[in-house]
Amino acid sequence: MSYIEEFKNKGVRLALFGLQPKVLNVFQILGLDQLLNISENKNRAIQQINEI
Repeated sequence: MSYIEEFKNKGVRLALFGLQPKVLNVFQILGLDQLLNISENKNRAIQQINEI
C-alpha cells in the first residue's frame, strides 16, 4: 500500500463510497478500511475529505 503514503505526502485526498456489502467486507478483512476513507455515500465522503 505504498501509494497511500505517497498520496498523503503529496496532499492527495481519496475517499471511496457506495461499496457493495461484499466488497466492503473484503476491505475490512484486509484491513483496508483502516487505511482508506470509506463512506456509505458521496455526501459523507466529501465531508470526510474536508475534515482531513
